[in-house]
Amino acid sequence: MQELYRIPPPLIYDSYAAYSYIPDFDPHEYLAQITTAKEYELISRIINAESGWKVNIKNATSSASGLGQFIDGTFESQCVVLRGLATSMSQKNDPKIQIDCMVSMIRDGGLSHWDASRHIWGI
Repeated sequence: MQELYRIPPPLIYDSYAAYSYIPDFDPHEYLAQITTAKEYELISRIINAESGWKVNIKNATSSASGLGQFIDGTFESQCVVLRGLATSMSQKNDPKIQIDCMVSMIRDGGLSHWDASRHIWGI
């Protein structure tokens, strides 16, 4: 009798940790659930400009990675230390944490972190 194997969910590469599973997570839907329509439009445009919604994308010339292209220092200071949304740098490319941190930063007036791409997403 042939054994059937369950196909695992897709793998998302985290540059600080081993491969990790992120089952059934839709970043577009999640962002829409936690933001107003105006916030969704703005943050969606930033993510489109920064990463094209590619969760595992990495900048070749800096430590920027993930949906919001957080550099190590910004992620650690804003997402781990200040906001407590992550417990360590190993969670840097977690799309939910990146979205939560982006929303929190923007609500606190931290839009300038994405100034380098403002000419693309600017509203």
